[in-house]
Amino acid sequence: MAIINETDLNFQNALSVIPAAQSFVLPIPSLNSGTGVFVSKGGKSSEKDLVFLNSKDKTWQTVQSDGEGVVVINDVSPVQGKALLKKVMQLSNNQPDKLDKDKIKLFLKYTHALGLTDVSQSNKKDVANNMNLIEVWDTGFEQLGFHKYKNKSSAQAIRFLGSVCFSDPKLSKQTYENGCVVVKDEGKISVVKPDVFLKSYTKPNGSPITLFDIPMKLTTVQYMGMMQNKENAG
Repeated sequence: MAIINETDLNFQNALSVIPAAQSFVLPIPSLNSGTGVFVSKGGKSSEKDLVFLNSKDKTWQTVQSDGEGVVVINDVSPVQGKALLKKVMQLSNNQPDKLDKDKIKLFLKYTHALGLTDVSQSNKKDVANNMNLIEVWDTGFEQLGFHKYKNKSSAQAIRFLGSVCFSDPKLSKQTYENGCVVVKDEGKISVVKPDVFLKSYTKPNGSPITLFDIPMKLTTVQYMGMMQNKENAG
């Protein structure tokens, strides 16, 4: 078994990655009539505003219904994002700009059914200033889809092969029989199994990662063994 020391964690030429869970943005069309109160208990709204509850932090959200408002759903996986898009297209008959209040209400209920509870209001200007679309879907509806926040810097990933463990238990107390991936995110180091990593991260443009994309590093012992084998072969 090879032991990974802190000096082995060289992130030069590491792969830039982002967490797979990002945000799904639903632009709200211009709504001209009817009440928008989805949850009546404790909330207030004007006739046109849409009001809903962010179940994660128990705060009421009021989103513009003049064509400039959006609903932002956070911590969405790529699979959940595709499910949300499918639901939008189903509810709108493939015309997202035709969604009405009742259909939006059904959509928000669906987000909760998927276990997505961090749902908040924003507007198109804030989305344009603070977020990037990372997966383009040809919906014909601007800003609809999967986004990441611009101020979230990419993490860096490297991997080790074989049976390995860490000399510093603060990094990980676990033994990895089939190698591991080490991720450096804003100075914080985390260690994950390769299969977990592939499910948890994507490339910055949202495309999937393969293990061959991640630069392989050697522990000191592995490097010395490789050099010894070369000398013996020579």
